Amino acid sequence: MESIDIRLENDVVRLTEDQAVYRDQLIQNDRYKPVAFPAEHCLYCVDGKLHYDYNGKCFDMDTNTMQRMQSPDQFPTFISIEKS
Repeated sequence: MESIDIRLENDVVRLTEDQAVYRDQLIQNDRYKPVAFPAEHCLYCVDGKLHYDYNGKCFDMDTNTMQRMQSPDQFPTFISIEKS
């Protein structure tokens, strides 16, 4: 289950999503760990080309308390630009 918000701000379509609980993320050696992954997707045009940015942040989850903890896992922003 997650919450999703879609809005238009300054000619940018922004979709934010936040996992209300957690998911089991596959890690090394066919093991899993509980994580929550809030993210923002942005769609906008520059010089007539569609751009898509994805920025997510990973949190480790304590499944006993359902508390989020800072995760050492860091992910760079993903950027995709339409080709002509």
